[in-house]
Amino acid sequence: MPYYRWRGVTITGKTKKGVLFARSAEHLDELLLTREIALLSHKVMRQWIPKTIRLKHKAHFFRQLSVLIESGVLLPDALMIVGDQLDHPQLQEIIHAIAVQVHEGVSLSAALEQYPLVFNQITTQLIRAGEESGNMAHALNAICGHIDATQDFYTRLRSVLLLPMITLLFFLAI
Repeated sequence: MPYYRWRGVTITGKTKKGVLFARSAEHLDELLLTREIALLSHKVMRQWIPKTIRLKHKAHFFRQLSVLIESGVLLPDALMIVGDQLDHPQLQEIIHAIAVQVHEGVSLSAALEQYPLVFNQITTQLIRAGEESGNMAHALNAICGHIDATQDFYTRLRSVLLLPMITLLFFLAI
């Protein structure tokens, strides 16, 4: 499943471009039309250096999935919908692969365990607990809370470590 570098035009006539993961050129056109962008040109591209999947991307994914599950959308359909809306190409590819596995009958927690570099053990265990209890939306909200707390911790840690670095730079400058 390839990545596409695309160029398109919005309804207002503004030119946009970007990179998206899609199953085919037709799927790319459908994805861009849902974003109100008409496809002008596209080219299959290869990702040599993949972007890192940050906590904010994961939080966004789980938050959207939680909303869809709460509204009654079936899990495989919700995964495909969220996968189509993501902006991160690597995460989009992983979510589409997980959606295919879930559609084939594999549990979501088992599908997530195949990507240990993206989804940690806490995430997969919370999903498994949500599957077994029948309250998947609550488990997804708990994952969002955990990711937000982790992201807040790392933000505070960076700001705390920045002060000694600035002091050292001033010391060296003097």
